[in-house]
Amino acid sequence: MLLTHLVLALCLLCRRSSASRPCESLDDRLGTCISIVHCPTLLHMIHSKNRAELRKLQLLTCGFHGSTPKVCCPIDEVKKDDVTNNSLGDVISFNSTNNVRPDSKTLQNHPNFRNFPSLASCSRVVTTERIIGGREVPLGSYPWMARIGYQLTSGEIIYGCGGAVINERYILTAAHCIVEDGVPLHVQEISLSEHDTRTDPDCTSPGECSRVKYFKVEKIITHPEYNVARKHHDVALIRLAEPIDFKQELYIQPVCLPFIKEYGLQKFMAIPDQYAVSAGWGKTHWNRVPGSHVLQEVKVPVITNEDCTVKYSGISAIEISHKQLCAGGQQGFDTCEGDSGGPLMWLHKHNQGAKFFQIGIVSFGPTQCGSGALPGVYTRVTGYLDWIVDHVVP
Repeated sequence: MLLTHLVLALCLLCRRSSASRPCESLDDRLGTCISIVHCPTLLHMIHSKNRAELRKLQLLTCGFHGSTPKVCCPIDEVKKDDVTNNSLGDVISFNSTNNVRPDSKTLQNHPNFRNFPSLASCSRVVTTERIIGGREVPLGSYPWMARIGYQLTSGEIIYGCGGAVINERYILTAAHCIVEDGVPLHVQEISLSEHDTRTDPDCTSPGECSRVKYFKVEKIITHPEYNVARKHHDVALIRLAEPIDFKQELYIQPVCLPFIKEYGLQKFMAIPDQYAVSAGWGKTHWNRVPGSHVLQEVKVPVITNEDCTVKYSGISAIEISHKQLCAGGQQGFDTCEGDSGGPLMWLHKHNQGAKFFQIGIVSFGPTQCGSGALPGVYTRVTGYLDWIVDHVVP
């Protein structure tokens, strides 16, 4: 009965937002949109007689699950007992049935591991083909996003693929963004700190601006077992000709890689109803060539490899391996060609708060992108951490 009355009150001012996307919660903290029963901090406000608190609760309402309100709950206060072990956590965790590294193995003693940012230093956001079903994001939301520039025979540079900054010298991307039909593409430069490709700088207010930075390429490393036909081992690294100064470049920051044991994280546990997030400047629709001018994001459900294999079973050349993961497959929500090589991210909460971790690299998907027929397929980052660490040298 109490929740029924609450529903009637919250309906008046509730904000209809996408379920389980990052949002701004109490005291400007990072939150996630979940059922109020999973958020003790906001649930206790139901009993409040303080009008200001009730008003605050109304403003934090972000939808409904049946008749139960959903609220923007602070990430670090989501009820841990309600974390499901049967969802994304098991899909991407080392503890899943799709193990890609021995659970006991750690890279912390690898001589190259010191070249990666600490947990405190990665995925630091400035704020909280175009992506189908996506929306424009605030400036500084994903400061690790990279655009890969290719030089044509005419000398013109065009941008087709994406990637992610993983440390001061390296960009993580897909192998198919580097090699086409066995022939290396002419990767000329990397564009960072980009938001709206029509303007430079991009500003939110006086003094709050990002300027595009261009970096020449020193070296490209493609996985030696990359298979074009089977689309396996679709991963590559781009080494920049000069290092990024993260202290000076507020709008360029490295993304966290899923170093679970190395960062002292027990495993990735799924926040109830949470989806993975992809971002890019890709296509607006599968049969329209122009991409978006502004960085977009889209949330996509991650599915098990077993379900993905079934969905792709009619395509003889495609075999989903344990080093791939699948997401999407919903009408209007997918990543397209212009997002190839870009990151698939998972918002994970831990003792120090919550951060985005790159769990996948956009690899391939259905020809009619976003049609809902097939999920997108991503290179599983946990399957290549050893290879990445081996090649990320000072």
